[in-house]
Amino acid sequence: MAIALKALGLGRKRPKTFCIGFNKTGTSSLHEVFIAAGMTSFHSDKWPYASYIDLGRPFFDRAECYCDGEKSDFVRLQRWFPDALFVLNTRDERKWLVSRIKHVMRYNEIPSKSEIMRRNDYGMMAKEFYFNPDSAIAKWIIERRIYEDQARTFFADQPGFIELDVTAEKKWVERLNEHLASAGLPTAPADRSYHANKRDHSELADQAALDEYVAMMDRQLERFSQQQV
Repeated sequence: MAIALKALGLGRKRPKTFCIGFNKTGTSSLHEVFIAAGMTSFHSDKWPYASYIDLGRPFFDRAECYCDGEKSDFVRLQRWFPDALFVLNTRDERKWLVSRIKHVMRYNEIPSKSEIMRRNDYGMMAKEFYFNPDSAIAKWIIERRIYEDQARTFFADQPGFIELDVTAEKKWVERLNEHLASAGLPTAPADRSYHANKRDHSELADQAALDEYVAMMDRQLERFSQQQV
């Protein structure tokens, strides 16, 4: 029976799909598409750590698709899974930075430096932001630009890679479906909307602080633009 299943290709594992872009670039929507397509998906910022560990490969037995993969070791992932698909989910840089700022402000409080370091409910991104907002924004810009350039260089002309702007492309689901179908993977309905983890400006209590951080962000973008970073 096992031999018959193998002959039919029914016992073969599906190729994995790694979404390697930063958070706030449509990761929740991508996760929902994979679920709608009938695949298992792991939506967490924890799995990229496993990609840097020599013995981390078994970690990726838990799902077929992985979202929220910023700064993952995509070179090692491709070595482990040569038939895998890769998606560089990205978006307009300024809108991405604003979304990140709103994300760290979601608790509607401005914690002190000593408090933020002790709090367990704040992640690393919020901790670095509230400790030094200006430096954190600069760090985000530099890290994303370098990482995305590395991904584009490594995957140049490779058929298993696409770059996708979930927040701006109207037919992004169709493009993703074509990418999945190219590897024989199931696709999701394209005629429905998928969850987007958006946060409106009005949800934040301290509008003055938001305006101050956004102005700080714009100054950083202008500085980097002049430096050609």
